[in-house]
Amino acid sequence: MEDVPQGEALEEDLACCDLYVKLQIILWTNTMVFFEELFYTLFRPSTTKEAVNHHTDNEYYAAQNLGRKCRGKCKQLFPD
Repeated sequence: MEDVPQGEALEEDLACCDLYVKLQIILWTNTMVFFEELFYTLFRPSTTKEAVNHHTDNEYYAAQNLGRKCRGKCKQLFPD
């Protein structure tokens, strides 16, 4: 029982533990924000007008191009 801090020493140890936990929470939050931004940057759809060599959804891409070329005819081209 002599190794267990008491009084002021206990309060100082608790303050150090509290500070450590708060710093870990800040570090974890900043790390998660970094990975969220990285994930968003890597996997968001492109907004450029560049030609795409490989489409993961060719049907959607073709419909998008038809919609741009034939303005106002969506109901005729895509009845559902």
